[in-house]
Amino acid sequence: MQTRSIAAFVYLYATALTGALAAENQLTIVNKCQVPVWIQQDGLPAMKPVIEIPAGKSQSYLIAPKGIAATRFWPKLGCDSQGNNCAVGQSSTPCPSEGGCAPPVDSKLEVTWGCLTDPSSCAINPSSKKPLDNATWFNASLVDGFTLPFDVTVQSGDKSSDCQTPATCPAIDYTSACPTSADLSTDGHFNAYAKENLQVIAPNGSVAGCFSPCGKLTFSKFYGGHQLSPNSPQAAFYCCAQVQGTNPLPPLDPSQPQGCTNAQNPTAPAPNTSYVAYVHKSCNKSVYGFAYDDTVGLRVCKGETALTFTLCP
Repeated sequence: MQTRSIAAFVYLYATALTGALAAENQLTIVNKCQVPVWIQQDGLPAMKPVIEIPAGKSQSYLIAPKGIAATRFWPKLGCDSQGNNCAVGQSSTPCPSEGGCAPPVDSKLEVTWGCLTDPSSCAINPSSKKPLDNATWFNASLVDGFTLPFDVTVQSGDKSSDCQTPATCPAIDYTSACPTSADLSTDGHFNAYAKENLQVIAPNGSVAGCFSPCGKLTFSKFYGGHQLSPNSPQAAFYCCAQVQGTNPLPPLDPSQPQGCTNAQNPTAPAPNTSYVAYVHKSCNKSVYGFAYDDTVGLRVCKGETALTFTLCP
C-alpha cells in the first residue's frame, strides 16, 4: 500500500508540474465584420505575418511560454490574395510605389506577453535588459489614429480591474465620424492648423482611416498629413515629444506626462482635442487617445492570460 501511495503521489506531482509548465498565453482574433479582414502582426516571427480571417470566423495565436517583449496586431481591408496592396491598413511593407505605405493609423492591439515558465528561460525585455516576469501588458492604441471598431476582452486568473476592464470601441467610424475641423493650433499659437480635417485620404480619393492630431501633423503629405517633425513646436504638444525650437507653452515640457497632460491647465492641447473627446466617448474611456493616456488605456494581467480581439463587434 505504501509503495502504491508513493507512486500515485509521484504521478500526481508530475502531472501537476507538466500542467504548470504547459501554461500559455493566447490571443484570439474574431472577425464580426461583414467582409473578410486580413490581420497583420509584428513580433511573432515563427507565424505568418499576415493572415485572412473570413467574415464570421476567428484565428488564434498561441504565445511561447517564455513570453514576448513586444507584439502588435492590426486589421486590413480590401487586400489582394496575399494580404497586401490593401485599401485600408497597408501601413507596412510591401509599400505601394506611389506615395509609399499608408500612415499607421490602424486600430491596433499592442501586447507584451509575460513569461510562464522557468525564470531562467524567460525572454529578455530589450527595454529593461531583464527577463520578463509573468505579467502580460496590453493596450488598444488610437494614439496614431483608427480604422475599424473593436473590443478587447480578457480571460485570466487575475481578477483585478487593471486586468479585466475591457477595451471597447464598438462604434468608432472612420468613414463618417472622424473630426473634419479639429483645432490643432496649440492654444492659438499656430492658427494655420486651427481647422484640420483628420480624414486619411487614399490615392484613389477614398477615406482610409482617421488621423490622430499627432498623426495628422507628422505623417505623409501624400495621405493628407503635414509631415512635420514630432519635435517641432507645432506638433510637440500633440505628440507628447520634446520641443526642438521655441516652446509655445513655456515652461511646460510636453515630453513629460505632467507637461503633455498638464493637470494644472485643463486646456492642455493633446487631451482637449475633438479627436480625444470622440475617442474617449466612443470607447468608454478604455483606450489610448494620446501618448500619455496611460490611466485610461494601459492594462496588466498577472499569470496565464487569454485575450480576444473582436473586430466590428
